[in-house]
Amino acid sequence: MKHVLYMAVALVVFMSACTDPDKDPLQFDKLKQGSLITLRGDAVDVLGDPANRGAMDTFNISGDAANYSLDFQTDYLAEDPASLSEVKLFASLTETGGRVAIGTIAGRDFSLSAGEGTYPRATVKIPFTTILTAVGKSIRDFTPNQYIFIEADLTLSDGSTVPASAFANLSLFESALFYPAHKLRMIAKP
Repeated sequence: MKHVLYMAVALVVFMSACTDPDKDPLQFDKLKQGSLITLRGDAVDVLGDPANRGAMDTFNISGDAANYSLDFQTDYLAEDPASLSEVKLFASLTETGGRVAIGTIAGRDFSLSAGEGTYPRATVKIPFTTILTAVGKSIRDFTPNQYIFIEADLTLSDGSTVPASAFANLSLFESALFYPAHKLRMIAKP
């Protein structure tokens, strides 16, 4: 009988234990069902190269910043492909640091004719000089293998947002078919 009582108390304690909602890898309260953008095109190959250490774009620290840009194609996956108002892009020097705006892609820039399938696609191209100005750095300020973190927040046509922070563990969304484009990295090369 004592064991049953101990088990009941333990079960009540376990069920009432506090959880940290920021560590919830899916954070469903911040996501609209099926509303996310995915990485497409050459950036997927760059991301898959082990030399790039998980980055989807690179820049050479001894190069000219004007010769680089953040380039990638992205598909919008949603139950309603017309529900995207805009994608706001941000850059940061740390994974958890203050991020600064670097650009916006209008929802109308996503089109079915640009994609290879049933999802609207857009091409993102932001001059690297824009990113450097936003983060307050020169290309020479970076060391090899240092990252610039890129985040994308979605604003939907109903006014709601899907912030990059809602994707706490993107590896849960990865597959051979797509890689989520809400949290990306650029990497400095020597």
